Amino acid sequence: MKSNIDLGLLFLKGQKKRVKLNRESFMQIVKYGVVGIIGASIHFGSVVLLVEVFRQNPVISSAFGFSIVVCISYILNKRWTFRIKNEGNSYRFFKYIVVSCLGFGINISIMYYSVQIAKWSYIIGQIIVTVAIPVSNFLLNKFWTFSDR
Repeated sequence: MKSNIDLGLLFLKGQKKRVKLNRESFMQIVKYGVVGIIGASIHFGSVVLLVEVFRQNPVISSAFGFSIVVCISYILNKRWTFRIKNEGNSYRFFKYIVVSCLGFGINISIMYYSVQIAKWSYIIGQIIVTVAIPVSNFLLNKFWTFSDR
C-alpha cells in the first residue's frame, strides 16, 4: 500500500484541492535535494577555488563549475534519484542538458547582474543561484527528462 503525504490545501483557479504526495515522489524530492547539496557544494567550491586561488573571472568560474555539476548530477539523479536503467541514455542526457541550460541561463544572468551591475560580492550572487534553480529543475527533470512517457 502506498502511503501519501498530505501537503494541505492548494488553491487553483478558485477551487480548493488537497495535494497529496506519494512516498516515491517524496523520496525523489529528498534524494534530488541530497544530489543538489552535493552539486551545490561542488559548484560553490569550484567557484571560490577558481576566483580566490586562480584569480579567474567570477562569471566564467561559475559557468565552469555549473558545467562540471551537470555531468555529476545527471549520473546521480539517473541512477539514484529516479532509478533509471540504461535505456534511452543519450536522449535522456540531451533532455537533462536542455533543463540544465535553462538553469545555466538563470545562473549566468544572476551572476552577471550581481557582480557587474549591482557590484555585490560574487558570493552573494552564488548564494542566490544556489537557491533559485533547484525547484524548477526538479519538476522539469521529474516530469520530462526522467519520465517514462
